[in-house]
Amino acid sequence: MQIALCDDDETELNALRGQIERLRPEDTIFLYGSAVTLLDEMRDGKRFDCFFLDICMPGTDGIRLASDI
Repeated sequence: MQIALCDDDETELNALRGQIERLRPEDTIFLYGSAVTLLDEMRDGKRFDCFFLDICMPGTDGIRLASDI
């Protein structure tokens, strides 16, 4: 499974990545520090099976990002 994590807080990103890696070591995890970066990759053809989105981010928040996805 391809999993995208998007959070502007690097500490939170790494903590969530660690938890997912322990539970699902076979999955591939991609980290994004902003909604813009994640959307740019998707526009370039990158696809994901699962998203974890921070609701409170500057600029485009996780709720708006989910709507755009």
